[in-house]
Amino acid sequence: MTFKSWIKGSVWGSAIVATGYGLMIYTTPNEQELYHSLSPTLKSMYDKNLKEKYTEEITEHIKTARILKD
Repeated sequence: MTFKSWIKGSVWGSAIVATGYGLMIYTTPNEQELYHSLSPTLKSMYDKNLKEKYTEEITEHIKTARILKD
């Protein structure tokens, strides 16, 4: 293969990858858009799980701090 065909292949390959990446970014919703598209029931379940996770993390940090303090 010649140098010219390597360049051409690289350009076309890069264009295909860039197009795929651009389509993925354009079509994938961010976290806020996904949250707003949920039904009220799912929103309340999500909020409940988020609060529980936050509480568990805070509790774990407090336990770790107590262990390190002693």
